[in-house]
Amino acid sequence: MLKLNYLDDTLNESINTERQYEIIRGADGKSQIKDVTSYSQVGDDIGAAQFKEISRSLYGFINTELKLKADGSIESKMDIGTKVTKINADGSITQRLVDNDGNTITKVTKVNADGSVTSSVTNVVAS
Repeated sequence: MLKLNYLDDTLNESINTERQYEIIRGADGKSQIKDVTSYSQVGDDIGAAQFKEISRSLYGFINTELKLKADGSIESKMDIGTKVTKINADGSITQRLVDNDGNTITKVTKVNADGSVTSSVTNVVAS
């Protein structure tokens, strides 16, 4: 499942304001660079595996099954979860995505009388 709360490294600014590195020279003439920075928070590593997961999650938004529900909403089954789209009595559109881990994203979009569009998004991460 795609992680929703990636963290950046946070420097311990009472000790250093920039990343610090040590160059270690080996007897064979090769060098290594070692990060010796003091961090107050160590962030997440991100690489090919995470980018593949992000891509898979984005492609997972392709519908695999559609169902018209009794309340007039449309339920879309996808690889990553279920999305329900409903047009409300006030003309706004509510979309709710529940992924396979129970995380939810709810988006409400409304077209105002002047033609402008307003949206609100609520994310809930399952505990």
